[in-house]
Amino acid sequence: MIDEKVKKYSQELERLGIEHKVLEHPQLISIEAVQKYLGYGMDDAGSTLILKTADRFIGIMRRGDTKIDSEKVKNFLGVSEIRMATDEEFEEVTKSPIGAGPVYMSGVTLYIDKKIFEKEYINAGSGSLLYTVKYKTRDLEKIPGSTIVDFTGNEENIGAKKDFFPKFNETVEALRNKNISHQLIKHP
Repeated sequence: MIDEKVKKYSQELERLGIEHKVLEHPQLISIEAVQKYLGYGMDDAGSTLILKTADRFIGIMRRGDTKIDSEKVKNFLGVSEIRMATDEEFEEVTKSPIGAGPVYMSGVTLYIDKKIFEKEYINAGSGSLLYTVKYKTRDLEKIPGSTIVDFTGNEENIGAKKDFFPKFNETVEALRNKNISHQLIKHP
């Protein structure tokens, strides 16, 4: 049976008119592990990152096979500095554990990278490590205050640019190389 927090989140998505399906799985933290268990690739995954500017937190939703281009983000927002939220900040803003951030968070401005819309559906956070939500991508535009942006590049295309969160990506790459898919991935 679906837990109460995810049930309420699903009801909120329904209220917003966002077509979705809740998918249950064992407690998994990495996106790769969830996608593998569900039988999908990283191009079918969505990740909601929480970032901090000088005066606010924002969310950026990217597809799992892309990386954020920090210069695009800073230029778009008109800021000189931006950083990933700490684990504590992430949990406070999302009201969720690391690895489970939902796509819709009331009061948080969400920027959705345009590559998300290359897919009809995308699997992303539910607020729980036991459930993933399969979202109809076109319906994500209904999230209040959301903006469609171009903040990413494919992993192979970003290469020479300064990586937005290198420690996070180094950890993901190390886990891929060791075929470890269930460890908590901490970001800087």
